[in-house]
Amino acid sequence: MDAVEPFILAEAGLLRLADWEEQIPGLSAGFTTRRWGNMSFQGAEEPDQVVRRRRQAAERLGLPFSGWTFAEQVHHAHVVRIDADLRGSGRKNLQEAIAGADGLSTESANTVLALLFADCVPLYFCVPERGVLALAHAGWRGTTKNMAASMLHHLQAHWNISPQEVWVAIGPSIGKCCYQVDQPVMDAVAKLLPHCLDQVSMPQAGERWLLDLKAVNRLLLLMAGVREENIWLSRYCTACHPELFYSYRKERQHAGRMMAWIGRREEEPR
Repeated sequence: MDAVEPFILAEAGLLRLADWEEQIPGLSAGFTTRRWGNMSFQGAEEPDQVVRRRRQAAERLGLPFSGWTFAEQVHHAHVVRIDADLRGSGRKNLQEAIAGADGLSTESANTVLALLFADCVPLYFCVPERGVLALAHAGWRGTTKNMAASMLHHLQAHWNISPQEVWVAIGPSIGKCCYQVDQPVMDAVAKLLPHCLDQVSMPQAGERWLLDLKAVNRLLLLMAGVREENIWLSRYCTACHPELFYSYRKERQHAGRMMAWIGRREEEPR
């Protein structure tokens, strides 16, 4: 379901995963733009400013800040289930973020999963019939460690969910147009997709390639059993739109981070 851009620029500079939000009561999912400023504690910015922005986003979205939960993000493929004891970790400082994790999952309302990005691929997971939500961070390392399949295995292990039940959105991230990589990266991709390299890359001079990380993740999801009609793919390239996004590839150490989030509001009693 990737013919139309799934992330819609809404009020106050937030990209909303509108199709999901319209179909699933109480769901909130999306991606901040640089209009909200840097959402990461890593860098020279005062932590209080980052907390203030995160809190403002929570208020704007109507989701209690106490439930916003962040992972450490170490470019691996480890996923952690968020229950009451871990809810709210990392929202006020990096030290309390979920250690060693690049993926988070939950079935609890008012628990918001949040991760930080500046070119890497955000993967949003939703199981509409079960109320289970998940979010993953997949740069080239996480992608070639097959974060997509790791998350699906996690959902099956914890909730007995089959890949055919899962919706996945591939969010704003660097596009093939701007992501040039070297031989070691392509070797890692080739181990996963030995017969599909022409679908996800384009050779350049000097043993370089343009790599489509979104397409790699899409193929990995399909190979793991996700239905093609259950995949939403963003066309936004974070390196092409400096008015909307930070880009590590373009700005290096000066790049801030956008925040991806997914959560479900507690339904009002009838």
